[in-house]
Amino acid sequence: MKMMDRMTYSGIKIPTMILGTYKHKNFASLKKITKTCIDCGIIGFDTAPSYQTEKILGKVLRECLSELQKKRQEIFIATKIDAWQMQDTNGIVIGYVDKVLKEMNLDYLDQLLIHWPIPEYFEKTWENLICIHKSGKAKVIGVSNVRERHLLKLMNCRMIPMVVQNERHPLRTDDNTLKFCKRNNIVYEAYSPVAQMNEGIRNSEVLQELSIKYNRSIGQIIMRWHLDTGSIPVFMTKKSGRIKEYSTINEFQLNFEDISVISSLNIDYKIFLESEGCPGF
Repeated sequence: MKMMDRMTYSGIKIPTMILGTYKHKNFASLKKITKTCIDCGIIGFDTAPSYQTEKILGKVLRECLSELQKKRQEIFIATKIDAWQMQDTNGIVIGYVDKVLKEMNLDYLDQLLIHWPIPEYFEKTWENLICIHKSGKAKVIGVSNVRERHLLKLMNCRMIPMVVQNERHPLRTDDNTLKFCKRNNIVYEAYSPVAQMNEGIRNSEVLQELSIKYNRSIGQIIMRWHLDTGSIPVFMTKKSGRIKEYSTINEFQLNFEDISVISSLNIDYKIFLESEGCPGF
């Protein structure tokens, strides 16, 4: 394996890179990508009910572990609680957790997140996640798509979030949330880490120059930037070549000046609009 498969963040062992399964609804293609990931030392896999990939991912992982002669504890499986599940149960979501464990043929989840901070159910759902964590059904619990004000609401609960997963990339560095997480020993995960390689990323002279300087692709430069600034990239791809490319980012590091230059690209650009995902955000 080229990558270190896990690192310890604030006492929590979480992979340094996680594959997102959003849009991965084809069994054969997901299995191919998953096998490539495990072969390359990328052992984290992220899903959600709204992705409609939980069941298929469970089957893919069972087959891959069997064929590669790996054990369940050698991989990291993450899913989420969606808004409709919070609303449907008034925040008591344990039934949905039991259901997904059964569908994925798992005894436990490595990570369970609240997908959106729906105001009416956010704190109630968080208290239920604490119970789920204490029962052993989810080793790591946290929240997604939040800002500092949402996290402050949870700071007086029995347990604060262990993980925050937000949209983060060079066009949206999410500095305030990242700093808050660092101050409070919360692991930060970054989804859409390369901003879907949009024009602002692809055509950036800064990133093109760094690509030449380090003899690495723009994607590799950005993924390294995430690790060097303290966030774990949760990425999505259907290309095996991209997996192999990303698996080598531990072979180099960016210097401080180049990290700062990449961070200066921030324009607070958002791909996933909060008003659509979370009314009342």
